[in-house]
Parts: sequence; structure tokens; C-alpha cells
Amino acid sequence: LPEFDMPALDPYYTESYSMEYDGGQLRGKLVATDVRTYGLAKAHFLSVKPEMVDDLFRLDIDLEIPKLLIDGNYDVDGFVASFKIGGQGFFNISMEDMRCTWDISGHVVDDKWVVEHFKMTPTIGGMKIWFSDLFNGNDDL
Repeated sequence: LPEFDMPALDPYYTESYSMEYDGGQLRGKLVATDVRTYGLAKAHFLSVKPEMVDDLFRLDIDLEIPKLLIDGNYDVDGFVASFKIGGQGFFNISMEDMRCTWDISGHVVDDKWVVEHFKMTPTIGGMKIWFSDLFNGNDDL
């Protein structure tokens, strides 16, 4: 949608994304670069529910995506229990029969919506994940 200065949905490109996680047995840092996501253009919006209370605006969105493919480069360093994982290379993730609920909220300031909260709750029918060299060249793992 060039008239709205919106990026293309297929593929949707993300230059860089980083994430840190510390959930007990799983902890570490992941940096993904040159990430391409295919399938967003086939999303079907099932419901969009807006809510405005004073200056707080909230959207509750339900959607389904038949197939989604994500690929790119990664660099990861972390632990699964006492096993060290780490490496860098290429990854791809494929998902089918995905349904998501998005909860997006934030205040309206000077007639602009400032998103302060975004929560995505997915339900995935099937998923395959592949990482090259996830264990720093250790073929036994």
C-alpha cells in the first residue's frame, strides 16, 4: 500500500530482531537478521473489536493464516537445562493452520495512537523448525 507508506506483506522484511529469554530451564539470547516472512498476505481477519475509554484505545483482533514461512540468518547463545547451545547460520520455520489473537492497546496523544502494549497469542496446527549449526558444529547434538 504505497499510498499509506506501508511495507509489502509478502514477503515482509525485518532487518534485525533480538530477543532475550530466561525461563528457568531455557535461557539465552537470539539475534535474527535479514528475516523474510511469507504468507501474511493470505491472512483472514475473523474479528476486529475496538474499544475506547477516555484516552486509552484498545484493539482485539482475531485472524487466521493458512501457511506461514519465516527464514533468515541467526546468532544464538544460551542454555537448555545444562546443555549449552549456540551458533550462527540460516534458519527457517514453517507453520500451518495458524490462528492468532492480538491485544493491542495504548494512549492517544495529540490525535496519535501510541502503542504501549502488544500481546500475540497464537494457536498453531503444525510447525517445523530448522537451524543450521545450532550446536556450534557438534553433530552429536
